[in-house]
Amino acid sequence: MIIYSCITNGYDKIPDGHYYDPDVKYVMYYDGEIEKKGKWEFIKCEREEPNWIKSYYPRCMSHTLFEEPHVWIDGCYTMPSDFVETSKELLQHELVLQNHPQQRTIVQEFFKLYKVGFATDLDLYELAEDMAAIGFKPSSHKQSLNCVIWRQNTQRVREWNEVYWNWYKNHCQRIDQITSSIAEQIVMKAHRVPMKIDWTNSTRQKTYEQTYTMYENHDDDNFINKICSILKTKPSLMGL
Repeated sequence: MIIYSCITNGYDKIPDGHYYDPDVKYVMYYDGEIEKKGKWEFIKCEREEPNWIKSYYPRCMSHTLFEEPHVWIDGCYTMPSDFVETSKELLQHELVLQNHPQQRTIVQEFFKLYKVGFATDLDLYELAEDMAAIGFKPSSHKQSLNCVIWRQNTQRVREWNEVYWNWYKNHCQRIDQITSSIAEQIVMKAHRVPMKIDWTNSTRQKTYEQTYTMYENHDDDNFINKICSILKTKPSLMGL
């Protein structure tokens, strides 16, 4: 089993509280200068993507990196003492995602991206239209939190990864929870589990504004109505 992560643009700092199992290989991809500590094998990330997407290649395209069963964890979260044993059990499945503690509908997730400013309304309309074109079902969306992903290197996982990555890189920032949902509808459903880490405690070093291009969006009602129209769902189902 391999546990791996990626830190680019100085976005995260390796936590001090990690538990490292001597029988597990730990791999950290990185760019620039980071504090190298812990039991990680550090591998320079040479890809040329812009900062908003660079760390998503190893997150999404894990099958190009590892033949063995592997676990992605965001660089800012701490691996507890039972993380390895939990991961060994979960890797009996091909693909495992965590249920998001805040279960948002697909339209709520679009609205969050719009309201926080990760994308323009036109970017998000284009994404929604592309989703509608493949028959995406809003009622089948179940929000995941992809700060940890457990995977085998199987044919179905490879196909899932490709969809996850291609939809992300060809659209806009911070949409990986949407693109993983697309991959679940196109390729395979993941086995789902509750959160296995403390996601409220992180070593993130930079604000969104320091890493992403942020946009100002203000026409909330028009945006919500347009997204609902494209995805053929109702605002009354959103819980907003």
